[in-house]
Amino acid sequence: MPGLVVPPWLPNAITVLRIALIPAWWYHASRCAAEFAATGDGELHRALAFGALVGIGLSDVVDGFLARRFGLATHLGAVLDAVADKLAQVMLLVFLTFDASGAFTRVPLPFFWLVVGRDVLLGAGSLLVRRRRGRVEAPHRWHGKLSSLLFFFLLLALTAGLKGAATAAAFLSLGALIAASTLLYVREGWRQWSATPA
Repeated sequence: MPGLVVPPWLPNAITVLRIALIPAWWYHASRCAAEFAATGDGELHRALAFGALVGIGLSDVVDGFLARRFGLATHLGAVLDAVADKLAQVMLLVFLTFDASGAFTRVPLPFFWLVVGRDVLLGAGSLLVRRRRGRVEAPHRWHGKLSSLLFFFLLLALTAGLKGAATAAAFLSLGALIAASTLLYVREGWRQWSATPA
């Protein structure tokens, strides 16, 4: 894209928009659940929640592309991006586990605790390695990217109203991938820990 000038603030602005779409998703998902419980409908709010989630996903792709393609990556941008990703994951997961009502398939509690446990384990491990060696090498591995991508598509499917045996198979297979990915990251953290003198 020769000659194209992108304002340096644009990637961060898109990330902020992504954060703003999270409560929009929650609002419309809540309204969908309430209307479904009252009337058996709620499809308008389901569609709006689905649109908000698509916007969350697209904004994640676009802000990262702009930051890399035009050399606009900053520490603030990286922090905002991480906050937006984690906030979206936590808010959607909590709603679909505890507040979904009959409008959405509930996330099974074992799957919920698997995701939460992974984040706690990897976060604590990163802090320990950083304290021991002063820094953490945190390369994005294919299994981590794949599990994140499939998790997003599962959230899309649940928002759209996916039910039945397909959801059980999706939770089981994605849970196995997340567990395996977590173990591989733990192994990498242990390698960094062991390679550094106390």
